[in-house]
Amino acid sequence: MIACLALGSRGDAEPLLAVIEDSLASHRASRGAMQAVFACRPSVWHTIVQANPCVQNEIRFSPIRDCSIQMAIALQARRKGIRFADIKDLAVSEAEADAFVVGEREDMVHACAGASVVICNLFSLEGVHIAEKLAARCVV
Repeated sequence: MIACLALGSRGDAEPLLAVIEDSLASHRASRGAMQAVFACRPSVWHTIVQANPCVQNEIRFSPIRDCSIQMAIALQARRKGIRFADIKDLAVSEAEADAFVVGEREDMVHACAGASVVICNLFSLEGVHIAEKLAARCVV
């Protein structure tokens, strides 16, 4: 099974989807059917399926929890070393951000269960560590 972790916008996710579709087609031609899981935010998956409804027939969707604008600001601040207390009107606590990150990673691990290949983009590099734990190949 191929698992793909794609965080970011539709533009960040679609190139990975193309890699999966090509992999499935070449595998089907030479060795038969293969399963694929595509993990991204539900809002991104919805826009992908609107543009290409057939994708949901070949690839199973596994949701990675949606991120509010406030949470995105908090996570970006954390990456840059900015204290939450220094951000005016931030409606997210450190504990909420911690819980979100843990839940997001749990979603990724769930999506990759049973995968022999994990494909991830630069916004989902946790996939490298997940692949290592699963003894699966990883493509970034």
